[in-house]
Amino acid sequence: MFDRDAMIAHYNQQRDEFVEVLRSLRPEDLDKPTVCEGWTVKDLVAHMATSASTVQLLMNRHIAREPNPGLAALNERNAQGVAARKAQSVEESLAELLSWHDKNVAFLRSLSDEHLAVENSLVNGSVIPTAQRFTNSANHYGEHSQQILQAIGRGSKA
Repeated sequence: MFDRDAMIAHYNQQRDEFVEVLRSLRPEDLDKPTVCEGWTVKDLVAHMATSASTVQLLMNRHIAREPNPGLAALNERNAQGVAARKAQSVEESLAELLSWHDKNVAFLRSLSDEHLAVENSLVNGSVIPTAQRFTNSANHYGEHSQQILQAIGRGSKA
C-alpha cells in the first residue's frame, strides 16, 4: 500500500540537498538572520537537528492518535532544541541530524501499512496519515534549505 522505498528516496534526496547547502556555508554566513524570526542560519541548522530528533516521537504520537499539543508547544520544543544546541558547531549539528536521519529511515521501515495509514491532526488542523507526516519531514529539509540560501543571498525571495 505504501511505497516506503519512494518515501525514503524523497527523504534522502531532500536531506542530501540540505547537506549540500550546509557544506557550502562560510563562517560569515552563520550569523545572518533568516525569515524564521529571531533565528540565524546557525540556529536554523540547530533547529533541523532538533527536528530530525523528533520525527519518531511525532509519528508515534500520530499513530497513538494523541491530540496535537498545539502551536505553543511546537514553538517551545523548537526554541528549547535550538537553545540546547547553541554551543554546537554546524558540523556537530549536521552529524546529529545525519544520525537521526538514518534512525528515522529504519523506523519508517519498521511500521506496518496500518500504522502508516492512521490519520491524526497537525498543529494547523489538517488531518493526514502517518505516512504524510514522514513525507512532511522530508519537505522540511527543502523548506529550510531555501530559507538558508535566501539568508545568505543565494536563493529567491519567493
